[in-house]
Amino acid sequence: MIPFAYPGEPRWNEARDAVEFDIVLGEYQALVFVPRRDLRALLGRTPSPEEAVQAVLVEAGRFERAAEQRILDRMLDDDANITLTGRDLRRQDTGG
Repeated sequence: MIPFAYPGEPRWNEARDAVEFDIVLGEYQALVFVPRRDLRALLGRTPSPEEAVQAVLVEAGRFERAAEQRILDRMLDDDANITLTGRDLRRQDTGG
């Protein structure tokens, strides 16, 4: 199996009001978006852009596993990128 790779660091995307990071699986390259509203449940409040990026950095494995699961389940956005939701993150918490 080809391993997933995460080149670069998470960064803020103002236009999407989300943290974004890169994911690569063989020839497939995409962006993963974590909207600020979906980080609210994790942090207990609406984070600033800097806090949102830091939250994704601190729990990178959780966000990476959620993105991998979306790819494996073939649940991509129309543009072949991935927008993680609170449901994706809760799924990681329950191991499902």
